[in-house]
Parts: sequence; C-alpha cells; structure tokens
Amino acid sequence: ETVWNMLKFTLRRGVPRVVVSTTPKPMQLLINLLKESQESKADGTNDVIVVKGSTYENRANLSSEFITGIADDYEGTTLGRQEIYADLVLDAKGALWSLGLIEMFRVKTAPSLRRIVVSVDPQTGYRLDKDNDISAKKLKRVAKSTMTGIVAAGLSVPVRGVPLHAYILEDASVNGKPEVWGRRVVDVYNYYSEIAPTFVLAEGNQGGDMIRHVIQSIDPSVPVKLITAKTKKHERAIPVVAMYEKGRVHHVGIFPMLEQQMLLYEPGDEDARLSPDRMDACF
Repeated sequence: ETVWNMLKFTLRRGVPRVVVSTTPKPMQLLINLLKESQESKADGTNDVIVVKGSTYENRANLSSEFITGIADDYEGTTLGRQEIYADLVLDAKGALWSLGLIEMFRVKTAPSLRRIVVSVDPQTGYRLDKDNDISAKKLKRVAKSTMTGIVAAGLSVPVRGVPLHAYILEDASVNGKPEVWGRRVVDVYNYYSEIAPTFVLAEGNQGGDMIRHVIQSIDPSVPVKLITAKTKKHERAIPVVAMYEKGRVHHVGIFPMLEQQMLLYEPGDEDARLSPDRMDACF
C-alpha cells in the first residue's frame, strides 16, 4: 500500500496508466481497486479495468509436469481458485476466519503485555534458488513446506473484571535451512525479551528436540518450550477463532501473508498436505 501511494505521485503527465500484474491476494489495496472497477463514471468508463487469466491459458510456455502437478495438488481447492484461476477469495467456503473478523479488532499498537511467546512451526525442507539444479519431482516435494512459521504474540496485563486479550505482534516467518530460521527465532526472541518476559514455543510433533537444539546452539539462554499436538489442525483452530469472534485477539498492524493463509484455510486442507506454516505458528 505504501508503494502504491508513492507511485501515484509519479503519475503526473497526460493520462497516466498503470499495469498491475499480480496474484489477487485478499489485501485491502486489491479489494479497493476491484471495487473501483465496478464503479462506472458518468461517461460509462472505468478508472480500473480488470483482466483475468488462468494458469492453464499459459500451457504453451509451461512444462506438462508442472501443469499436472498443480492440477493434482490444487484443483478444486480455495488456494487453487486464487493461484490457478485468479479469483479474489475473501470468504472461502468453509473458511474459519473472514477478513471482516480480523479487521474489526485490528489495532495500531499493543498495550503493556504480561508475557510474549515466539511460536515456531519449522519447515521440513527449503526452497532452492532458481539457479540450483532441481528436478520437477523434487521441486514438488519441497514445495509442500517451504517456510518456517515464526509469529510473536503477546498476552495483556491482567485487569480485574476484564478478560485477557492476545496481540499478534509480528510475522517473522522465513524460508531457509535450520541455521537461517534458528537465527531469526533468536533475533525475534532477543527483541521482545526487552519488552516483556518471553519464551519460544514449538510443536514437539515436528522434530521438537531438533528445534530446541537448533535454537540453543545459537543462543543457549533462549528458553524453548515444546508442546504436543493431539488433535487435528481445524480442531485446534476452532477455540482460537472463538477468541477472535469475542474480540479478544488483535492484529497489531497488517500481516498480508499470514492473513492470506487464515482467510484461505479450510478444515481438511491438511489432509491434502496443504499446511499453512504462518497460520500454524499463529495459533
């Protein structure tokens, strides 16, 4: 949004035109532009014109392995609607969160916090640079989990008669080898530990001891707590969504990639191995 606002200052001569080529992710800027495309001026013209195309229209320039792979993995899914068919998905059918729910309780700053948690959902592989030699089959395999979810969240200071509130402070997720995401976790911990008592929380199901080793090999003083997930992802998400609906969870600022995963997630996605890393770390 900042880039777009600055760009408008450069459109000074004649009839300025801008071409925006992008995946229609559910962010407020794109929502506003799409609304403008539906509003005609007095002369019947529009300031914003939307042209859509699907990935399949580009078959001539894409490998058959890629086309088959995305069809197998994403056809019929909400993410497929966005990534393959260029649909702006605001409220996915069956989605647990909505944009309105997040927006309603968003804040600019957090109050004093009782404690802060840096939550980690480690990736099982990492995306190679485009210059690396990688087969289509291997690319499909590592693409299932190419981000380590790292989210910092704080809990409000108790006040008599007032329920506790949670504040999502930062999405620091990163793609990289263990030494890369381990360093990021330590840096985030060090920053927030200056604000309130802080610890790192990680899921023990996914290499719990490895996570602790990676982090504490960089900084042995970082406290790491492991938890074991005993229920399915959507079952763990439901009580979190309830807290959002009660207005007790606040995003401090905007986290486009995290919020995109929340808006697109539908129960059952994990059965198709579509595991939203940032969202996992968030709740």
